[in-house]
Amino acid sequence: MASFIADSNLLNQKNVSFAPTTESKNIEVGRILGSGGFSNVKSIRSLPTFVTDSDRSLQSNDSANPRKFALKTLRNDLSRSTKKLGALDLQKEAQMLSILNHENIVSIHSSSSFEDDYFLVIEKLETCVDKKILEWRNILRFIKKSKMSKEEKKDQVNDILHTRLNCCLQLSSGFSYLHEKK
Repeated sequence: MASFIADSNLLNQKNVSFAPTTESKNIEVGRILGSGGFSNVKSIRSLPTFVTDSDRSLQSNDSANPRKFALKTLRNDLSRSTKKLGALDLQKEAQMLSILNHENIVSIHSSSSFEDDYFLVIEKLETCVDKKILEWRNILRFIKKSKMSKEEKKDQVNDILHTRLNCCLQLSSGFSYLHEKK
């Protein structure tokens, strides 16, 4: 049973590298974090350790801040034909993520090692931009309604604006990197 990625025509392209493969039975899964067109993303409680040199770079060098990962799987409610499209989508995503290396772009840890068991193990995001935008909006509403002095309100709003600007800089850095990769 070969890796589902190995069955893809994507391997015909030059300079393609792929993440290590593993079996889903070796991964202890937690709660659902999100859902999309083809996939569910779930937290990972426990992940097998890889021993090859290339895999060591995936481990965090910061012991106080260990890297966390999420499991992206095909949804169970997909029809057979839609599941095939979803598997192809995961293949393309695995290929793309395996050649990208940027601090503001999600990294891939591993992928499925058996046919009909399609998944990716990806870096877990602590939050996402749409949630942060709602959070910032709520904080700004709170600041407006608060009984703080004008100077305190101004400082609080400036802090939020600096945070938002930093987020924009991180996004633009990721997009610039992708643009350079073409």
